[in-house]
Amino acid sequence: MEEEKVALHISRIKRALENEGKQADEKEIRKSFLTYLVSYGLNENVSERKVLEDYGISVESAEVGAEVKLNSLVPNDRVTVRGVVVSINRAVSTKDGVESTRYYGILKDDTGSAPFNAWRNSILDGIEKGDSIEIAGAMVGEWNGTPQIRIVRGTTVNKVELDFDIPVSGTFGGPVEEMELSKISPGKRVAFTARILSIEERTINAREEEKTIYSGVVADRSAKVSFTAWKDFGLNAGDVIKAEGAYVREWRNAPQINLDEGMDIEKLDIEFPSIEELDRGTPMRVWEAEERGTVNDALIKATMIQVKPGSGLIFRCPECRWVLQDGVCKKHGRVEGVPDLRIKAVIDDGTAALNMVAGKEVTSKILGKSVQECVKEAQEKMDRAVIFRELEEKILARDFRFRGNVLTDDMSTTMIVNEMDEIEENPVDAAESLIEEWGV
Repeated sequence: MEEEKVALHISRIKRALENEGKQADEKEIRKSFLTYLVSYGLNENVSERKVLEDYGISVESAEVGAEVKLNSLVPNDRVTVRGVVVSINRAVSTKDGVESTRYYGILKDDTGSAPFNAWRNSILDGIEKGDSIEIAGAMVGEWNGTPQIRIVRGTTVNKVELDFDIPVSGTFGGPVEEMELSKISPGKRVAFTARILSIEERTINAREEEKTIYSGVVADRSAKVSFTAWKDFGLNAGDVIKAEGAYVREWRNAPQINLDEGMDIEKLDIEFPSIEELDRGTPMRVWEAEERGTVNDALIKATMIQVKPGSGLIFRCPECRWVLQDGVCKKHGRVEGVPDLRIKAVIDDGTAALNMVAGKEVTSKILGKSVQECVKEAQEKMDRAVIFRELEEKILARDFRFRGNVLTDDMSTTMIVNEMDEIEENPVDAAESLIEEWGV
């Protein structure tokens, strides 16, 4: 075994002993390590563990774990990994009056990359972006479907010389394919250039800790996609950005882009379609929407052919928002419901039929009255169905322009409508438009 690797294992054993408050002579550590390695024929990691066991450190905390590449991480394994620190950040949080420090960042080797984090206040002191390190005895966790390196009790971290080259293409290891937003799919890391159409700050509770995230919509000429940024990149609506290594996850059956804490995002000053150009929606026929399955911001002209039961005035559980049936929630039993409005219907444009759902804002606009006014009317007439009948009269067998997202699950394809405007076309104009569209 090379002297450099022996020295590395000796250093790790010494650091692990110090972490447990134990002192040992380096010569004795070396002698014990080489005895297990040479005389007993054990591999280097097992030899390291045996030395630590001799000093009274439990197998669980001493176990270094097999050395693996970052593209082979499996949740719940204990591993040793080596790579370059792409990014490292330090966050301080307070819970129940106790302040704690967390380090987090991205490690990269010649096969890929993975996020890491450590709640121990000192183990990553002195580690900086660009350092080559070995993390020995880490646990592999999982967050948002991505394996994560967790530096726990018994883990050691040392600066090392790497015996492999890191690809220069792609912050996150290996070439990251740049593609249009319409072609991204969940489970991949991608690069893209797009304009931010909207962005808002909100606070969530993540692992019993409040965290500020930024969510919104990005767009290029091919599509619009929602995104979540897990740190403040200083982004604003209207910015054109280039992101490399963004992780694509699935959210409500549609792709969603995650901008991770360790990413570098570049703002570009280039010619790019404006917000107005990108925010017009994608015109399509119903058959196209069903064929694609998932479409962000679709525009569809169609006829309302059925208004389904459950439309009009409904009442929701104040806890889970489930629609009540005779005042009863499936989860919370009998509760006092919160009034709401919605449309559940079927639309058809002559090419195919499609389920649609619209919420309170759209329904209220169609009815020309608020939720409170609908509740008052239903109470006065002692009949909640009066709102359903009124809604059905206003929309059934009429033509509308629908705008929203098309989603597909195991059961059906549904359009979640956020805009709905009645089309009042002159019959001659409509006929000419149809002739032009179909080329007859």
